[in-house]
Amino acid sequence: MSDTSTGQVESGTVLALEPGGSRVVVHQDQGGEYELIHIHEFFQLGEPERDASGRDVLTFDSSSLMKLKALADAYSFDYEEGLILLCLDLHRYALANPRESYSFLDDL
Repeated sequence: MSDTSTGQVESGTVLALEPGGSRVVVHQDQGGEYELIHIHEFFQLGEPERDASGRDVLTFDSSSLMKLKALADAYSFDYEEGLILLCLDLHRYALANPRESYSFLDDL
């Protein structure tokens, strides 16, 4: 995970929106055909929203990120590897940064 304060974020990464307003890279693009919103579409977890600039944001409560880990493990052979790694990265971020809710966005 790296801070975006330097402005050097690679395309296709997923960022966490920190409570103080900063953004932190939580997942580097693994190549392939997956996006953050697929978590909501495939697993019915997270609440899709739009930020002030019109970008898609996916917000989770802490319990839904724990469920996401279990689903990623259970369906690891059914979905693209990059999507499963994204799910695991979001879960790992939540474990390292305990709070009630989390918001993530694709940096496309």
